Amino acid sequence: MATIKRGTTPTLPVQIDLDMEHIATVDFLFKSKMLESDTVKVEKQYPTDVTYSDGIFYVEFSEEDTRTFAAGTMMYLDVKPTTTDGRILATEIVPIDVYLTLYPAEEVGDNGVLSD
Repeated sequence: MATIKRGTTPTLPVQIDLDMEHIATVDFLFKSKMLESDTVKVEKQYPTDVTYSDGIFYVEFSEEDTRTFAAGTMMYLDVKPTTTDGRILATEIVPIDVYLTLYPAEEVGDNGVLSD
């Protein structure tokens, strides 16, 4: 099972068996609950936000992205590949463990200095 630590900037490798010659976009949707009605926490898209190489998509997260999920919980990834002719291919929803960090979020104050 994949894991992500809050407050870090990880790259999540996602392997999906696709014929990339016929793929227009691939959406990566991350939510806290496995519900359609849950608020979207993080959304990335190939080819704009996500890179692809040798059968693996690389989804990069910012610190802000990883802090949107509560520590000690699961987040859920749903992937939506769309073909060049508009078909949406089925994929499985994948749970991802979110681990805590002991480092607080740093904020830049009015004077440009990082503070806790």
